[in-house]
Amino acid sequence: QIINQFWAYTTEGGIFPGKIHPGSYCVFASALLLYLSPGYRFEAHDIPLLRALVLLIAGSIAAAAVPMLQGRNGPAGYVIDVYLVSSAGCVFLLGLPPVWRQKAGVAILYGLAINTLISVGEFATGRYVLPVEASEFRPTGFLGAALNVGVLNLTASVFVISLPVSWLWKYGLVGLFMLGVLISGSRTAMLVSLAVLPLSIFVTARLRNAGMSMAVTAVLMTLFAVLIAPLLFFLVSEAGFLDRFKSGYVDDSAQTRIDIYRVFEFVSWRDIFVGTDILQIRKISQELLGIQLIESAIVFFVFDFGLICTLIFAVVLLWLIWRIARASHPVIGLGMLVFLALALTNNTLSTKVPSTFAALVLAVALSAFHDRRRSL
Repeated sequence: QIINQFWAYTTEGGIFPGKIHPGSYCVFASALLLYLSPGYRFEAHDIPLLRALVLLIAGSIAAAAVPMLQGRNGPAGYVIDVYLVSSAGCVFLLGLPPVWRQKAGVAILYGLAINTLISVGEFATGRYVLPVEASEFRPTGFLGAALNVGVLNLTASVFVISLPVSWLWKYGLVGLFMLGVLISGSRTAMLVSLAVLPLSIFVTARLRNAGMSMAVTAVLMTLFAVLIAPLLFFLVSEAGFLDRFKSGYVDDSAQTRIDIYRVFEFVSWRDIFVGTDILQIRKISQELLGIQLIESAIVFFVFDFGLICTLIFAVVLLWLIWRIARASHPVIGLGMLVFLALALTNNTLSTKVPSTFAALVLAVALSAFHDRRRSL
């Protein structure tokens, strides 16, 4: 929103270089300068992860090249700002000492915590910090959409549980992040957290990073579920955080994200396999389905890249997530899977929002807390 005040970044019109975020130029320049620095090298145990990042870079370039060869430059903007810059940021982190990577990860966590506090302020005052176009008021902070808050806060909560730090800092931060999820009204993130957070705690305890045995963890969680959880549920309900469930889980907003897949009924197989103009797909959704906005990353990917390139891109992205988990901690990989699952319920992965960048860079940065120093 701030950049749009100076030039056409996400709005219609403008020149192509202006469609790239200024921060993206900074990340690319920093990665290049680091690569050219004397003595710059990667540790042997980071090479498999580096290869996965290079594959994502290649996959992103190919995905952007396919529509550009057809005369469509639209997808290039978010491919560069989301996937190329995320890969460059992760490569940049891999070239830093582990302690610096840890500090970078903690800095991002504090940034998300500050954004959550801003969301709390928005909830209390009923006003946005930045202009947001929405049919209903839902706090966003600087993330632009309430769904981004839900996705990132839950992902960060899972990451934090894996860290070998004091329990007060760990669960205090998780509590703050989950407050942000409640305030954002992200129903899917709320429901997923009920299963993912206990699983993350058990896995971390199983690997003895939590300082407690599995038996002690099980007893404490049982006491929490029996004594504290009902009280928290009552307080959360009374505070109005569960109001979005009153109309059921699948309301009009959720139904439009399901109905959007009906656009495949009105296009040819060629459009599906090699892609087509997303503006034409938006016209179909508006005129034939009555859906104004396409809130599905899968629909964007299929028609922007084509089905074949979309499948290749998905494999490369999943391979990177596997390498991140393999190189660090299973809960870090679980957090990335949670992020991917939540992001696929909307258009997070196919729009110019910081969510994907933050999740990938945070995963690589926090992996330094679980440096295994072994051949993969």
